[in-house]
Amino acid sequence: MLGLLRTSPEYQSLLELVLGNFGNLINIVMNVSKADDIQQLSNPYSSATLMGRHNFGALFLMANQITLSASEEMYLVTIRKICEDCTDTPIPIPEIAAGLDVQPVSVNQMVKKLVEMGLVNYTPYKGVELTPEGRTISNRILRHRRLWEVFLVRDLQMEVEAADALACHLEHITAVNVGDRLSAFLDHPTVCYHGDPIPQIEGASQDPFEGQPLTNLQAGEGGTLICIDADGPTADFLAAEGFHPGARLTVLAVGSRGEVLAESPQGRVQLAEGLAAQIRVGKSVP
Repeated sequence: MLGLLRTSPEYQSLLELVLGNFGNLINIVMNVSKADDIQQLSNPYSSATLMGRHNFGALFLMANQITLSASEEMYLVTIRKICEDCTDTPIPIPEIAAGLDVQPVSVNQMVKKLVEMGLVNYTPYKGVELTPEGRTISNRILRHRRLWEVFLVRDLQMEVEAADALACHLEHITAVNVGDRLSAFLDHPTVCYHGDPIPQIEGASQDPFEGQPLTNLQAGEGGTLICIDADGPTADFLAAEGFHPGARLTVLAVGSRGEVLAESPQGRVQLAEGLAAQIRVGKSVP
């Protein structure tokens, strides 16, 4: 951990925010590390998840002016994620239930509550859609989750799925000003390591994706794959070789014609320059 410390004022400021609640952070990290299965923590209603939220429930409460429970926030985020870029498209109740791994009757009860709060609209036999207020809240939560994922993967070298599970806890207890500082520290990323867009603050522009071509890396450098800008067969070929969003890649050598010898979790692959340029990665912090 000490080897990850930076001397920049931005990093020190972020570090102070984390260390100010270090005891709570240790509790949730311990809950994550003791989980039998990382997917258990991906379920917002598992015992390990609820235990972590109990330890963290009051963290940044006043700063965030939170009036929603973690469960209510999870419903909003789930609806938002099911239709990432949709507008005026109702999400069926069974689809929301599947996304949260709960029974449809539970979804109906929560939807009724969220309708009363003015956060969603419900159309019988069609489904649920976020109101402008609901979208604003879900964007904020999703922004914090994906910013934490980038930080945990890029700076703390965590595996993507483990980082996502931890970020799912941190999203509920992160104040807006902390999220903004985190974004600034990370140079305002626009996508997480799953290749999903990070909602930006109101009025900010957002590119469809970020990262750099694999061809920009020198021999010995590595990064985490963000997306592959290639046709279906090419993407399928690369996926079979271990090239998928979140995979760690290392450039072993660069040929005289620009070809790249890269190593994925499944082994070494030699890539023509044109193909390597279609692979976009987030360069790892040394």
